[in-house]
Amino acid sequence: MLETPGGALIHGMAHGRRAGREAVFSARTVHLQLSRERPASAHNVWPARVKSRVFQGDFTQYHLDWDGRRLVLRCVTAEPVAEGTELFLSVDPRHCVLLEEESPPVVGSPAMKITDVRLTLFGWDDIPATTYGRHTGRFSGKSQLGLVTIETDEGVHGHAFLGSSMRGAHIDGQSLIQYLKPVVLGQDPLARERLYQAMWHKNRQTTFRAIGAMDVALWDIAGKAAGLPIHRLLGSYRESVPAYASSAVLPSKEAYAEEALRFKADGWTAYKIHPPTDPVVDIEVCRAVRWAVGDEFRVMLDSTWAYQYPEALRVGKVVEDLGYYWYEDPLADDDILNYVKLKQHLAIPILATEYSPGGLTAFAPGSCTRPRTFSAATWR
Repeated sequence: MLETPGGALIHGMAHGRRAGREAVFSARTVHLQLSRERPASAHNVWPARVKSRVFQGDFTQYHLDWDGRRLVLRCVTAEPVAEGTELFLSVDPRHCVLLEEESPPVVGSPAMKITDVRLTLFGWDDIPATTYGRHTGRFSGKSQLGLVTIETDEGVHGHAFLGSSMRGAHIDGQSLIQYLKPVVLGQDPLARERLYQAMWHKNRQTTFRAIGAMDVALWDIAGKAAGLPIHRLLGSYRESVPAYASSAVLPSKEAYAEEALRFKADGWTAYKIHPPTDPVVDIEVCRAVRWAVGDEFRVMLDSTWAYQYPEALRVGKVVEDLGYYWYEDPLADDDILNYVKLKQHLAIPILATEYSPGGLTAFAPGSCTRPRTFSAATWR
């Protein structure tokens, strides 16, 4: 973290070079402080001058003269520091160690490289009998959770989770190691888009979940390298989001109402229903929950791809009238044409779909087709 006069914060990477001999930090991201006056309590304080700066999208790259060294900082800054500014730079030894005789990845030097990909499996026992919809069936007993780790030659590691209570990580893990690991070894982890496209070419040998976990781990490396949370790399809008509680499939409308009231009393701000997927029963469940929690509490319905179009429209009209916050996955994941038609008849936000068979390009024909209304005479 770099702190400029006026309290503006800069987060960035730092590397140094002096007289042909390299002085670099033990981590790609270090904790520094820049100030106009010499800090009284800081360790290892040097005068520094901003020699030049280059704006690179959301980042600013600064070149500093620092104790005879050339220091390169790639930062996100609220208030850019002017060229020629005299500052004092301090390094907190609790957060980094200055090393000699090493070659840092300064501008023009070789990029960071991926050196290994590992998947660590953890056993998950005593899972209670649970159903989330027709797509999951009823599962219980044991599963495995996985931690994907992508290692680099600079000591920056990216992590992502794989697996769930209803689908163990071992199912996707073998293809991840066999087919995706060779794709990324020796590559620059910051070339995320190129690596994602290369991994996608293996989608017939591996799974969407495995590709997704690798992609998340690459983003984790990017955030750690830049010293920023991922939401800032993507472009932030807010600092926090509310969380909602989500139901399993429960035995009765009364059970849903009781659970929703319990979550509301515990301080949750919203409740999402996974219904039994019988349209008649689902409507009764939605009414019972709304009546139990009142009109001001947010509730949502996730029908898990269970309905045909007439059923989806009928249920949608009911939850719209009940003031539900959104209506999720009422139709099959690839029924894009009917999703377009359904939205023409409903004002409630429709969330669809979290799964895309064939990739996002499979959505194109349906989303570009304008639904027609046929009269009875059209069909013979």
